[in-house]
Amino acid sequence: MIKNVFCFYLVISPGLEEISLNEIENKWVVFFPDEKIPEIKTVVGGLEVDISLEKGVLLNQILKIPTRVLLRLKEFKCRDLPKLYNKIKNIDWSPFLTEAPISLKISCHQSRLFHTNKIELTVAKAFQVYFKGFPAKKKYIENAKKFHPTALYIRFDNDICTLSIDTSGEPLYKRSKRPFNGKAPIRENYGAALCFSLKKEIELISKSQSATNFHLIDPMCGSGTFLVEANNWLRPNQERNFSYFSYPCFKLAPPSLFIKNRSNEISQNKSSLFLTSSGYEANATILQKTKENNLNFEPEINILKHDILSSDNMKDLPNGNKAVIFNPPYGKRIKLSQKPTSYYPSLFKKIKEKINPEFLAVVFPLPEDEKDKNIILSSIKPYKLVKKIAFKNGGIPVFFMIFCRQLS
Repeated sequence: MIKNVFCFYLVISPGLEEISLNEIENKWVVFFPDEKIPEIKTVVGGLEVDISLEKGVLLNQILKIPTRVLLRLKEFKCRDLPKLYNKIKNIDWSPFLTEAPISLKISCHQSRLFHTNKIELTVAKAFQVYFKGFPAKKKYIENAKKFHPTALYIRFDNDICTLSIDTSGEPLYKRSKRPFNGKAPIRENYGAALCFSLKKEIELISKSQSATNFHLIDPMCGSGTFLVEANNWLRPNQERNFSYFSYPCFKLAPPSLFIKNRSNEISQNKSSLFLTSSGYEANATILQKTKENNLNFEPEINILKHDILSSDNMKDLPNGNKAVIFNPPYGKRIKLSQKPTSYYPSLFKKIKEKINPEFLAVVFPLPEDEKDKNIILSSIKPYKLVKKIAFKNGGIPVFFMIFCRQLS
């Protein structure tokens, strides 16, 4: 018999834990309005929440920021391989697995068991014995073959073994419907997190206005990640498969979302973080590929050809409150035409002249040299820094910085 409440661990990229916790709170009232928001704990590398099995696996479809969702199955003290063998062999795996997991993710820290090859062999033998005694039904075995193999995460920390089953399959930032990426794109979960962070700052500072009264503009949109993520914030990801689809406990009918609100659906204007989303791209080839591959199901998003560094005027700028968000080149994968101390001030100057947004949000690396850093940051005046998040984009340490225009 399956218990009512499970512990779920949400893997979060370092630096995004707070905004990810805010995402759960933001969306819980939309998708589960009849239930109180559960207690959410911030732990090393992510978040933990105790909820029902059905709601836990549905987080895969609802949330945009986590990398994956793990189901914490067991935790026990273990200092030797025989005990590990017996523990694995005697756990009831039948609700979740139809055969021994193909993928074992093993990590060891300050524990007597640290030889990952020996741990893997021990676990494999235990599963062989278990499934020999408790074979899964053929229909569940055949069903499991349709989906991404379920991975088992085994973590040893100070002789405490934690067993977690993957519910996601491929990483959650793989949304499945965006086949084209630019030269140096920002990952989808980062894009979602940063757009949501911008929305929260706008509403914190502009207390009389919601972010849904602001037009979002990306002047260097590339493959359109910011625009798509902002546009689909409350639209669940129901266009790909997840590992939990193969769980035998769901009897070939995994949980599905029933969105309970006034209209019993999330309309487009309610799913977006902003009033409109629009972008500009200098490269005609990238622009065309983005339109054909990434925006073919996003008619609400408008992107046009324009080089923000040119002297040309921007066409079709929306009227009203504007918030700019962009991920310019860092000088790593895409080389800069000038030194950072010249390139970024020129870029900020053009954005202020052409768009004049109320809020300006940018992802970029700040130079270590204080003089160079001050040259770049002073070029953003009269905008004031109101939020700063440090993280790594493609392995490169960067900052997401939100600036608010100060009126004289």
